[in-house]
Amino acid sequence: MDYAMTPTTQEAVAQSRANFIDRLPYPVELHLEWLARDGRPYRLEAGGETAGHCIVAADGMLVEFHLDDRFVPDAQAIFDVVAARAGIKQVWLHSFDGLCLRCCLDKGLTATVAGYCFRDFLPTPAGGAGGLVRRAAGPGDYDGLLAHTDALYESEEQLRHMLANGMLHLYHEAGRLVGCGYLIRVRPDRDWRDLGMWVPSSLRRRGYARRILADLKDWCLREGWRPCCGCAADNVASRRALEANGFVSRHAVLSFALCPPGRRGNGVSRQL
Repeated sequence: MDYAMTPTTQEAVAQSRANFIDRLPYPVELHLEWLARDGRPYRLEAGGETAGHCIVAADGMLVEFHLDDRFVPDAQAIFDVVAARAGIKQVWLHSFDGLCLRCCLDKGLTATVAGYCFRDFLPTPAGGAGGLVRRAAGPGDYDGLLAHTDALYESEEQLRHMLANGMLHLYHEAGRLVGCGYLIRVRPDRDWRDLGMWVPSSLRRRGYARRILADLKDWCLREGWRPCCGCAADNVASRRALEANGFVSRHAVLSFALCPPGRRGNGVSRQL
């Protein structure tokens, strides 16, 4: 059978993306969703029919690979076409994305844990902010927040976007800013909220992160939203704060590296 991939638009793959999301047993990770949203989509074809889609982010990173059920038997062949024709250098996926995971493992690729997904949580008493005062941040807070260069934002553009879209909330104690909380809707068609927190480096290890997360979690539960969280594999402090608020990680974001063209062997860049 002949296989092909054709560049297309986000609008053209919207239904296929919705089908992909419906197939997954847990909410997608915000970081991967943003990479997919901003990446380059392709229509995948088999025998002249639309078989599914994939999305390639910057630097040859495959971040989404989906096939309709009747084309799943051809998954490995289609995956190999995508890897070759799109120049895929690495694949990032959820550990609960069975189809893409299977394709990577069938190629003999080795995974690195890039981050942890917290999709379950234990029942914990509603603790709230523990005396902290929360208010929504807005564009007027830009200059003050811009001065914080210790991982509050990744870029000035991202900070502006968060402030313009109500994603950032300020927490004060006795009139002093002690941290920020991120409350971000992962997808417009789902009631999933990604939670995060930031505390100035001079105020860390004082329990502020835990209290901010507790408040955001309580807020979600009151509104009927599903709270979900994630953190990089090397961010031990965030992981501990999430676990202290009852969040449980059984899943991960995995990174698979593909062999550079011409390299002999099993096609693996060993990272473990």
